[in-house]
Amino acid sequence: MGQLFDSRCKLDQLIADRKLDKINVYGEIGLKAGFLVSLIKSATPDDQAKLMKFRKAAQETLHTEL
Repeated sequence: MGQLFDSRCKLDQLIADRKLDKINVYGEIGLKAGFLVSLIKSATPDDQAKLMKFRKAAQETLHTEL
C-alpha cells in the first residue's frame, strides 16, 4: 500500500465518522483532483502529483488534512 491508497483510506474513515454521502464526496473530490477517487486501489502506484491534487481537493472539500 502506498501513500495515495492510505490517503483514500483516511478519506473513507472521515466520511464514515461524519456520516457523509460517500458518492457525493468522492464526486466532488474527483472533480477537483481530476481523477476518479474510486479507482485508487491498494495496488495503485504512488504518483506525487496525483497525491498532492487528491489531498488538496480533500482539504478544500472537507476542510481537513488527510
